[in-house]
Amino acid sequence: MTQAQWVEQLADADYAKRAAASAALMRDDTLDEPALRAMLLADDHPERRRRLLAIAEHHIMRGLVAEVARDPREPDAPPDRGAVGFSYDPLLPDNNPHGPGAGLIVLATMPGFPGYAYLQTGDIILAIAGRSTRSATVTSIRNWVQLEIGRHREGDRVTLTVHREGETFDVEIPCASITALNEVYSTTGLGDTSRRDKYQQPLDETMARLTEGLPEPEALTPGE
Repeated sequence: MTQAQWVEQLADADYAKRAAASAALMRDDTLDEPALRAMLLADDHPERRRRLLAIAEHHIMRGLVAEVARDPREPDAPPDRGAVGFSYDPLLPDNNPHGPGAGLIVLATMPGFPGYAYLQTGDIILAIAGRSTRSATVTSIRNWVQLEIGRHREGDRVTLTVHREGETFDVEIPCASITALNEVYSTTGLGDTSRRDKYQQPLDETMARLTEGLPEPEALTPGE
């Protein structure tokens, strides 16, 4: 489908179609500020506008993250350790109804990082790169996550086995830079995805340019 067709589906009555369209536009690395501005100018449908603003935030942050990840002082440096960009709560094996091992409940994802485009709050991750764990403590599960994602490098793709809304499937996610993740977000791993102030300002400035002169969309009504 084309970008215009995906944008059109952002206001479809079928939630699954709206979600699929949002995901497709989140993952479209060709979207830049002019393209996002044009989409926002298209109309003021409240559902479409709300989703487009979230998509715009992700792509603006993606550009800021890319700048952090590039260090012109070290042009020959090897790729950084990989990062996906999500906060989670460990699910111990005895409390995991979706498999014999441990799991991760996704608490939040971080705009600008791949997790925001590929994962959803409430997803349960059952395996990383085909590997699961039967670790029975919170600390050992967190160590497992760091090991399994950390063995990938920036630019690699990591496969997560995800349980969502009654279905279990694999999703292949490109890895970003762990250095950029730690630079842009102050994370505790407990659902906190606080963006550092020096990245909030350029985001706000760009969002202001994107929305300048746009009329306020009508409020959503029940059923929309």
